[in-house]
Amino acid sequence: MKSKTFDYVITIGGEAGQGMQTLGVLLAKVFLKLGYFMSTLQSYQSRIRGGHNFFQLRISSRPIHSLRRGTDLLVALDQNTIETHCRNLNRQSVAIFDLARIKPKPGCGQMLGLEIERIFPGAKENEIFANIVYLGALMALLGCPSDPVEKLLAATFGKKGEDVIVKNRAAFRAGLEYILGQSAWKNRYQAPAPLNPQSSLLVHGNQAIALGAAAAGCGFYSAYPMTPSTSVFETMAGLAAKANIIVEQAEDEIAAMNMVLGASYAGTRAMTGTSGGGFALMVEALSLAGMLECPAVIVNAQRPGPATGLPTRTEQADLGFVIHAGHGEFPRVVLAPGNQEECFWLTVHAFNLADRYQIPVIILTDQYLADLYGNVKPFQTEKVKIERGLVVEAGESYVRYRLTPDGVSPRAFPGKGPGVVIADSDEHTEDGHLTEDLNVRIKMNAKRLAKLKSLQRELLRPTVQGIHKDNLVLCWGSSLGPCQDAVNQLADEGSKVSLMHFSQLWPLEGSKLRSWLAPYRRLICVEGNAGGQFARILRAETEITIHAKILRTDGKPFLQDELAAQIKKHLRPVASGRKKRMIRRKK
Repeated sequence: MKSKTFDYVITIGGEAGQGMQTLGVLLAKVFLKLGYFMSTLQSYQSRIRGGHNFFQLRISSRPIHSLRRGTDLLVALDQNTIETHCRNLNRQSVAIFDLARIKPKPGCGQMLGLEIERIFPGAKENEIFANIVYLGALMALLGCPSDPVEKLLAATFGKKGEDVIVKNRAAFRAGLEYILGQSAWKNRYQAPAPLNPQSSLLVHGNQAIALGAAAAGCGFYSAYPMTPSTSVFETMAGLAAKANIIVEQAEDEIAAMNMVLGASYAGTRAMTGTSGGGFALMVEALSLAGMLECPAVIVNAQRPGPATGLPTRTEQADLGFVIHAGHGEFPRVVLAPGNQEECFWLTVHAFNLADRYQIPVIILTDQYLADLYGNVKPFQTEKVKIERGLVVEAGESYVRYRLTPDGVSPRAFPGKGPGVVIADSDEHTEDGHLTEDLNVRIKMNAKRLAKLKSLQRELLRPTVQGIHKDNLVLCWGSSLGPCQDAVNQLADEGSKVSLMHFSQLWPLEGSKLRSWLAPYRRLICVEGNAGGQFARILRAETEITIHAKILRTDGKPFLQDELAAQIKKHLRPVASGRKKRMIRRKK
C-alpha cells in the first residue's frame, strides 16, 4: 500500500542557549534515518544568551528543498515563542510547552501543556533532558518508531558516558509514553510508515564547503571568525589532523588573506572565509593576488549590510561588490552554490580554477545556505580530480611571468629547483622584477586579462528544470531550493514555467547566455537583494530584457508558497482557446 503523502513544519523556539539547535539537529537525523525528505531554517540573533531564536524543520514524504509558511508543531521553550509564533499556527497546529514555565495562549492552535518535571524528574537538573522529553512527545504525536531514536541518542551522547546515555533514553521514553497514554494526542499526525531510507549525510552548507576543500587538497586555511562563515572555520579545524590541514586564526581579515597568498606562493592550496565586512578588508590583498597571479580561494558568506547590518540574517547583495572589488583590472571567478552538493563540488572546482589560471576564485554563499541542513547523498570523493595547472621546476633560466598566448605562465614553487621564483606587487617584467617600462606594462596587463577568454569558454552551464518555454524563472545561489519547490508547485497547478539556476556568476559570455535564454518568452529573476544585481548583469551581457524581478531584503530566505504566489503574478498570460484558433486561421 502506498504511503500517505505528508508535509509538516516543526518549529522549536526559545532563547539563545536553550538547546534549540541540538534538538533540531537530533530531529533532522531521526527523519533522515527514517528516509523522509527534509529542509531546515535557522533563525538566531547576534547574542550568546537571550533574545528569540528558532529552528525550523520541514519534513515530507516527497522531495523538498525549502521551507513554507506556517507551523504544524511548535515546541515553545519560553513564553516569547508562543507570543511570536501564534500567527503562524492554524486550528490544527499543536503547541507543546512546559506548564511550569509557560502560560497557554487561547486562539493559537491547540495547546498541549506538559508538566515536564513530573513526566521526567531529572529534567530540572539539566535543560537538555527537557528537550529530549519533547523529542519523545514529538515522535508519539507523529507516530514514528522509537528504536532509531534510541540508537541515535546512544551515538550522539556516547562520548559523555553510559550514565548520560541512560538518562537521555529515559527522558525520551518518558515523553513518548506520556503522549502514547493520551488517546486524544497519540499518533495525532498519522505520519506514514518509514520510507526506504537511502544512504544520506546530514551536513549544512558550510560543512560541505569545508569537506570540498579538504577533498581538493587544501593544505592551509586562515580566517578571522565572522558570522556566518565561522562554521567553515570550525569544520576545517575539525578536519585539520585527519586531512593534514594547517588552520590559523588570524588577527584580522587583512592578515588572513595575506597568509593565504603566502601559503599559495609556497605551493600549498589555501583558502580563507569571511562575510561582506571582512571581505572589504581583504580587497587590497585580493588585488595583490591579481598582480602576483597567485591562486587563492575566498568564501564570502553573505549577510545583510551595509556595515555590520544584520549579522545573523541572510541576503544576496554582495554580488556586484565581489565582481568589481579591487583596484585595477584583473581576472577572477565568482561561483555561487545552490545546495550542499554544489557547495562541495564547486569548492573543488574553485581550487582547480585558481591553480590552472593562477587567479583568485570567490565562492559566494549566505547565511541561509551556510546553516541549511537537507538530504545529501554521500560525496563521491573518488571522483575528485585535482588539477594543479602548469607547474614546473624552477630551472636556472626560469621566469615567473613568461608571456604566453593564453596568459597562463609556467608556475614554480620556491625551493623546487635551482632557479629563483621572484614575485612583486609592482608591475614587473617577465622575470618578476619591478618595472616602469610602459610597453612592458601593456604586455603584462594584456597577458593577465587574456585568461578571461579561456575562462569564458569554460563557463559552467546553468541547470534547467522543466521543458516549458513560456516562462523561465532565473535564480542563483541559495535561491535554488525555494525556486525549485515554487516551480514544482506551479507546475502541479498547471502553470507552464521552467527554472534556470546559475552557479557561475562571473565571468560570463554573452553569446552563450543569449543562446541559453533566447528560447524563453518571459524571464523572471529571483534574488535576495534590492537592486536585482544578477538581472542587471544579464541585461548588460546579453541585451535581453528581464521582464520581472522578485526581490527580498528583510534578512529572510524565500519560502516556497510565498514565492510561488509572487511568480504566478508575473507569468505570461495564456491565450483563450478561441483566440488560439483565430491565430491559427490567420497563419
